Amino acid sequence: MGTFFLKLGAIKYGFHAPDNAYKGIGQYLGVKAPGNESGVAYGINTPKPPKVAITASAGSGKNKKTVVITRFCDPSNLEKVLSGSLRGKNVTYGGKSYKVASVATTK
Repeated sequence: MGTFFLKLGAIKYGFHAPDNAYKGIGQYLGVKAPGNESGVAYGINTPKPPKVAITASAGSGKNKKTVVITRFCDPSNLEKVLSGSLRGKNVTYGGKSYKVASVATTK
């Protein structure tokens, strides 16, 4: 399990997620591993960053598998992400790599 954060205005919102959850897509979503970052707040209820639903697939034909993955996104990156900056990128889910087809906001 890894620790991550993103900035919400002056707040650095910290959270835990699987190690590979943001591999290859974290920079587009504005999510970083904290490293030596100070002032990261964990366990806060508000404000919460927006979430996006990432539709991705792997394989083809009868072997094609499609998944919808929910991830946090920095509000300042949301427009770019919804406009297709993740399309074609690889996202890891359940130890497998999937190619991103589309992204939408979620609640």
